[in-house]
Amino acid sequence: MPHLLQNILILFLASYATLDNQGITILNYWPVTVGMVAGLIMGDLPTAMTIAGTFQLMSLGVAGLGGASVPDYGLATIVGIYLSARTGAGLGTAVAVGLPVGLLTIQFDVIIKLANNFIAHKAQGYAHKKEFNKMRLVNWIGPLLFACKNFIPMILIVTVGPSAVKVLLEVIPTWLTTGLSVAGNMLPGVGIGLLMHYM
Repeated sequence: MPHLLQNILILFLASYATLDNQGITILNYWPVTVGMVAGLIMGDLPTAMTIAGTFQLMSLGVAGLGGASVPDYGLATIVGIYLSARTGAGLGTAVAVGLPVGLLTIQFDVIIKLANNFIAHKAQGYAHKKEFNKMRLVNWIGPLLFACKNFIPMILIVTVGPSAVKVLLEVIPTWLTTGLSVAGNMLPGVGIGLLMHYM
């Protein structure tokens, strides 16, 4: 598959998956689910499932209950798989780059939830005035913001990420990348340990 088409499909997947997670949930936003689709897009399903499985285990026991914002492990998975396919980086690097992006979206999530509060009140105002077309139009802003939450970091990764990561990998000493690989292999155990602790 041409790189341009892969880039477009990965951007679409990142944007759609978060909307699907907030809505009817056809494609669940678990790392293994979006990881499988990302692996099919990028043409490397075995590596994708290894990365996705690692993020899935890390996310065990983490839930955004009551409107709480949690790391976006689905986006972290997509980022890790994309960069792994483009740069040939291993699991440790995929986790080391993907996880901070997933953590960054916590801040975006909080901002979007605050903005959606105002959007809901605006839509409610239009409903009280019986201006239903305006109400429906305003209600589209919320999903658009949620799609942007993943689209913006992903477009940055797609446009500058692979080259920046390649340069970074050339500069990083071998002992550090080995340490990242070891940490990446330990993180699933930590995820299972956290889940067992709460169970």
